Amino acid sequence: MRNALMSLTLILMAASPATAASPCPAAGARYLIEGGDGFELRLETAKEPMAWSDLDVFVTSPTKKLRFSLTASNGYSFNYAVLEDPATPVAADGDDNRPSFHLFPFDVKMNLLNLPQGKNPPPDFIFMPDLGSHFWYGSEPREFVPIGMWRLQPCG
Repeated sequence: MRNALMSLTLILMAASPATAASPCPAAGARYLIEGGDGFELRLETAKEPMAWSDLDVFVTSPTKKLRFSLTASNGYSFNYAVLEDPATPVAADGDDNRPSFHLFPFDVKMNLLNLPQGKNPPPDFIFMPDLGSHFWYGSEPREFVPIGMWRLQPCG
């Protein structure tokens, strides 16, 4: 009986999707947002990795594709996605005028995560609550991005 139970457990574990394949890395992860038809968020390896992450965020809309670098402020801080394209020059006084947007990565249990790294598993959800304001007020044509969670899509 004990051997039969062990065999059944091994068969069930082998058939389990969780053990069938390892998760895809964060580099290349693709996200969609409910109600945001034509919008997509991707995590891609950065050409010039920053200290906080080796990934860039690309958000594609029906009319444009924007690139953001990932960073965080020092101390008690938030994570940010800093708009890189189109490039906004740094002012003569050294002030960085590039718009930045809060970025909150979550796992499937809605635990807040650190910024993603390319070789690690991707976050299950990404929340960028103030991204929509850029698409509505910061560029033409105006585009509507819902305030919601970007949901990880299957690898492929």
